[in-house]
Amino acid sequence: MERELEYGGGKLTYKDYICALRKYHIPYFDRTYVTSIDQAKITQFDQWRIEQFKRIPARSTLQTHNSALQMVFKEAIERKWMIPVQVPILKSDGTAGQRRAVL
Repeated sequence: MERELEYGGGKLTYKDYICALRKYHIPYFDRTYVTSIDQAKITQFDQWRIEQFKRIPARSTLQTHNSALQMVFKEAIERKWMIPVQVPILKSDGTAGQRRAVL
């Protein structure tokens, strides 16, 4: 994603994906092989992330995080490190977003 952004390609949301991966996914999964990330590990990660946020994240935040992780799984499938059946289901059961105050 960084390479695509560097060369003028990619989507604007790639910056958000990179941020989510660096701040949450990489610290949590650290030295875990992508093929070892199963449904149980995703559930544990979801609980850890709630502890980090100190609240249940908004649905849009979870969708951004899930999209970032899906990109990782997609890359792993393309490199033949895993098969599509191994990809865990990612849920975005967050809270509804809150509007910010208009100044």
